[in-house]
Amino acid sequence: MPNPVLKFQAVFSGGEGYGWTEIHNAQADGETPNLTVQLTNFRNNVLLPRALMLGEDCAIVGFRVSYPREGAIASYALREKIPGSSGKTSADPTSSLATNFVNANGTSRKVCHLRGWWDDIAYDESFHPESTIGQEWMTHFVVWKAALTAKPYGWLTKDAAASRSGAGVTYTVNNSGHIVFTLPGAGIPDPGGNRNIEVRFSGFNNKSSILNRQILCQWTNATTLTSVRVIGASAMTTTGKYNYRALTFIAYSNTGSISLGERRMGRPLNRYPGRHKAQPLS
Repeated sequence: MPNPVLKFQAVFSGGEGYGWTEIHNAQADGETPNLTVQLTNFRNNVLLPRALMLGEDCAIVGFRVSYPREGAIASYALREKIPGSSGKTSADPTSSLATNFVNANGTSRKVCHLRGWWDDIAYDESFHPESTIGQEWMTHFVVWKAALTAKPYGWLTKDAAASRSGAGVTYTVNNSGHIVFTLPGAGIPDPGGNRNIEVRFSGFNNKSSILNRQILCQWTNATTLTSVRVIGASAMTTTGKYNYRALTFIAYSNTGSISLGERRMGRPLNRYPGRHKAQPLS
């Protein structure tokens, strides 16, 4: 079984009550990585310099590491407030510094939108790392970047060679209530690992089936998949389509351009909506 790809997620809070997350991935150095050690290293090496890049009204408030395993997700999380730099005003929460990460040969890139940056490092509608305060901010950026490229951390992207799609998918419901899908043609090659893969289905039963969505499946062979969970689906009346997006890990090697960007804010993080009274379905 290959070493899993770890997902590291940092949770940030802003002065206006909104928050955001940043995600980095890393290839584990063993089949069963020690998540406590992994998260501690991520906190000390990556998050501490990242916090110094924030204004004083922003903070890192939590972080988590996880990876998929047989029938479950292994994860470890901590909540801790790591404040931003004192005396530095942060930019508007919808603004970002769009930072381009590239791989070793420069053929792939990922944009990381950094929020909460010091407001004074940008003016005249552009980022100014050459200014006095810009140089101060860049010292923290260089430490943060070095930590990300040293592990190395990176990102997941589509593996075009291993991804598959097609029409003419059929299914049956077995005795245990799991769905057994039969794929057309050559199907999906062996994904390795625990062979649990996410596949998006569409078009079944004139687009009205509960199966027209992304489903976690157990790979049996190239043309046979079985849903990991029991699904209450009716009998098949029309065939459907499938789309399997295989992923591959790419390591950060360097950063390219940094420019002003924009990321719209969603609902406040870690705030749950009130509950409505239960109403009958119609």
